[in-house]
Amino acid sequence: MAARNAELERLLKQGEIVKELLEKNCIETKLSKISADLIGKKIRFKAVVVGESVGKAFERKMIVSCKACGKFLAEIDLAHEDNFILLYEKLSTGRVNQNKLMKFITSKCSKTKNRQHILDFEYTPEFEDFSIIFVKELPEQIEALNEKEFQSLASKVWRVFYLGIPKDAKRVEIEGYATRNRQTSEIEFVAYNLTPLEDEFVNLKITVEDHKKFREFFSNDEMFQQIVENQVAPHIVGRNFEKLTLLLTLHSPYEIFDIFNSRKIRGCIRTIWIGDTKTGKSEMGKDITYVFYKIGEMVIGETSTRAGLVYTIDTETTNL
Repeated sequence: MAARNAELERLLKQGEIVKELLEKNCIETKLSKISADLIGKKIRFKAVVVGESVGKAFERKMIVSCKACGKFLAEIDLAHEDNFILLYEKLSTGRVNQNKLMKFITSKCSKTKNRQHILDFEYTPEFEDFSIIFVKELPEQIEALNEKEFQSLASKVWRVFYLGIPKDAKRVEIEGYATRNRQTSEIEFVAYNLTPLEDEFVNLKITVEDHKKFREFFSNDEMFQQIVENQVAPHIVGRNFEKLTLLLTLHSPYEIFDIFNSRKIRGCIRTIWIGDTKTGKSEMGKDITYVFYKIGEMVIGETSTRAGLVYTIDTETTNL
């Protein structure tokens, strides 16, 4: 009965989401599924934030008039969703194409031969915040047929113009419009809503009893070695130490608090495996990225040099 109620609750929640999307005329998709047929449409997707540029502003409203007859023609609010194409041009290039303003003009000019207004416009002194956010697809959402396709989709960085200042979040849900950069042909986005996604571990509380059970469970070295061997790439034998370093990396906190400077800093462990080929390095990396868990990205350093990884040479110092 409990399982049935849970399934009904899940279906009702999905129905509410679908209803909301239909009411907003919004298409729910994934970054790795973005294609040209979505340009100009309102979409919603989840992503991981990899960079941002804040502290930017734009003039919100345009007053359009005719140079010939002097008639007031339109007041355009660039922040309104209906005008996202004009807004994208303003934010990405710093200017608006006058030809695209013609759709706002319904009257005829009394001073020109062809009755077409000669457009002139100015911005009002009303400003709005905006930010540029760089995002990637969530690794767990990528559907790929092979490793090369997975790496291509995982490394793709998308540019989002967001109306506002984003909250401090690594994983977000973005709602806005897909557009096309005329110079680069890249698909980019104008976003009006950006919602932080809470990680499941945020609400996880470790108790004293949990610590006690952990010590009891892992105190048996033979059992511990079996757990390490079978947690990652179980088909690789005799590499328990390397697997342990990988597990420690995965379970290390992604940020810690710097008590001396009152700020958060990176806390996760970084692991580099150096060794000959055919020793299981790539297989273990693939197991947590492309093949099974899809956690993060794997970087292969086959072309790295010993000098670049192990030591550096300071040409300004005489005593090496």
